[in-house]
Amino acid sequence: MAIERIAASYMTRGWSVFPVAGKIPATKNGVLDASQEHGDIPGWWTGSRHGVGLATGEPSGVWAVDIDSDEAMRSFIALQNGEQSKTVVSKTKRGYHLLFRMPVGRDVRNSAGKIADGIDVRGTGGYIVLPPSPHPDGGSYEWAPGRSPDEISVAPTPRWLLAALTPERTNGTHAEPLPDSIGEGGRNATLASLAGSLRRRDASYATILAALRSENEVRCSPPLDDDEVERIAKSVARYPAPEQQPIPERQPVPEGVLELVDGTALARIRAEKLEPISVVRTPWPMWNRVCLGAGGGEGIAHGWHVIVGAPSGAGKSLFATNLAAGAIRGGESVCLISLEMSQSEITTRLLSIYSGEMVSELEHGKRFKKATWDRASDKLQEAQGSIRINRQPVSGLEQIKAAFEQNVDQGCRTFIVDYLQLAWVRDAETMRHQITEVSHTIRGLAQQHRVLSVGLSQVNRSQSTSGGDMKKEGLMGGSSLENDADQVVLLGKASPHGTGYKIPVILDKNRHGPRIEWDMELETTTLRMTEFARKTKDLYGS
Repeated sequence: MAIERIAASYMTRGWSVFPVAGKIPATKNGVLDASQEHGDIPGWWTGSRHGVGLATGEPSGVWAVDIDSDEAMRSFIALQNGEQSKTVVSKTKRGYHLLFRMPVGRDVRNSAGKIADGIDVRGTGGYIVLPPSPHPDGGSYEWAPGRSPDEISVAPTPRWLLAALTPERTNGTHAEPLPDSIGEGGRNATLASLAGSLRRRDASYATILAALRSENEVRCSPPLDDDEVERIAKSVARYPAPEQQPIPERQPVPEGVLELVDGTALARIRAEKLEPISVVRTPWPMWNRVCLGAGGGEGIAHGWHVIVGAPSGAGKSLFATNLAAGAIRGGESVCLISLEMSQSEITTRLLSIYSGEMVSELEHGKRFKKATWDRASDKLQEAQGSIRINRQPVSGLEQIKAAFEQNVDQGCRTFIVDYLQLAWVRDAETMRHQITEVSHTIRGLAQQHRVLSVGLSQVNRSQSTSGGDMKKEGLMGGSSLENDADQVVLLGKASPHGTGYKIPVILDKNRHGPRIEWDMELETTTLRMTEFARKTKDLYGS
């Protein structure tokens, strides 16, 4: 069977898949491109040797135990204490992938060695490679005998395994996991308890009924009649959902938080206005002029937090590299933390943008010219400013925090993170929780150290494909990105213009001045983005 048909069969199971080359994602955004919709896969597997990757966790409703050896498998079996669950299993080169259904009301995140040595977890934000994909070391992935999804159902997550994944909590916010098997005498009470838990989260009757039917079929022995399941769902759903958060007690305002604006305060503020401004001047004058307040109409102020949002392939990384080149030219020390691109690729682009040399003569391959590279390198080394780019991969928020702390001490005043959705956060339960933590943390670091932070963001797929105007509300991961930002810059879809491309830009949020729109021209030979047409709106937004 052709790999395209196999991928399509996985989609019909509700699994989100994407192409992989060996173990490496073969699309621009990797696991974020995974889809269950046949219309979203523009020839991914046509005429290629690509395998099929499965986006584990929330996107597919299943997660995986990644066991790297027979010895680790023996350890896993020993941990079960007789509570073995027969589930779907694939064989890797030396180990196994065991699939389990996502637990109701819980998320499962990626982890390494949390269960035992040699046993990893692939949950939301992670992926595995599915059979019959070719293995990079030879051979191919295959289903274990009698354990393919065509022969056996994916089992629910066993209680002992869920306990191993979930740290013990003492605040009472999580209920006990459902038992693997519910016998007569406990079925009604258990399903009613599950329904109540869902209703407390404001779940609708339809959502509660669907969950009860699923768990009744899988866990209850024998299952209750569907009429009885409907009765339980209706009985619980008629109660109003409680408030999601209790109203906090009124707390006294700590001494010193509020200050009388008297003559002393006014004199202090006046003195601050007379201090020299501390800003990063962008390569785009239109943007600089609307950075009022601490920006003084000259550039983005240190201490501000800026979000740059764009669909995949719209050029946000190039935009950030142009911003970095302009900052370096102005004497700024820049740190560019990439969670996606290599140091070599970023440096090549930066050299072309900064020096004006042709990027094709700086890239690896037949057209590479040592003399061009040396000229570009000399120009960058003569710059008033400097740049630091991570040579080793960065994937977690803790690594980003460490990079801020270490390099602030080295004099860095501008930090660019590309891009925020790839920053892993320990114990984050959903993408929204992950992005909220990342956004709050980076904004806090900018304010604490009085540095400029620029975070690159994906936008939701609906906005990427709608063809309409970009809006700040479409940033991927929830409203925290917009709320935390001093400014939100959105890049629209590029269109051919002369020998390059025209890219519409919207400063859609500006706490310190008006909302504006302008166009940029991307020169494909040097990758420089220059402002060439201006459209302003006399509207102040926040």
